[in-house]
Amino acid sequence: MLRYYLVVFIMLISCSIFAEPSISVATKYYKVNGLTESELRQSLSNRSPVKEAGKTFDAYTAWNIKWRFFWEEKDNHCEINRVNVTLKINFTLPKWSNKDKASLALQSKWNKYYQALIAHENGHKQLSVDSAREIERKLLGMSSSRCKSLEKKANALAQKILAKYKKLQKAYDIDTNHGMNRGAVFP
Repeated sequence: MLRYYLVVFIMLISCSIFAEPSISVATKYYKVNGLTESELRQSLSNRSPVKEAGKTFDAYTAWNIKWRFFWEEKDNHCEINRVNVTLKINFTLPKWSNKDKASLALQSKWNKYYQALIAHENGHKQLSVDSAREIERKLLGMSSSRCKSLEKKANALAQKILAKYKKLQKAYDIDTNHGMNRGAVFP
């Protein structure tokens, strides 16, 4: 019987220690068309819903993180023993609607561009996953002599981590020139 309780205890501890954020990913496509490079470029520019600071971009990765934590109070001491982090990622990407009517050379050029575009957006996705994991990891095990104080400290830390990753997301776009330095530019 003792062995059973020991196994259950170890499973509960490992679930808390090795928990992963809950991640959902969705993709919203906007249609583009064209049978030449210039027609496709014009369609991308005109139909993209991704606008920022007067510029139009071909793709975007939006992310939202929410967290909840639970603590245990013992002997006038509170410790966070469980953290649930939820990450929602939403891609906005172009979808070439009349691709099958275009030349093989244009399709090849598009495919190369599109792979680079996806790779760039996946870089944004990875940064958001890293932020969710860091929030979960750093909040788990936090403690304080007062539970209300612990709650404020944990939320402040999570907000600080979010701010850090928002800066990293911007730096990533600057370093890659929004993916263009790595081939995410058409034509």
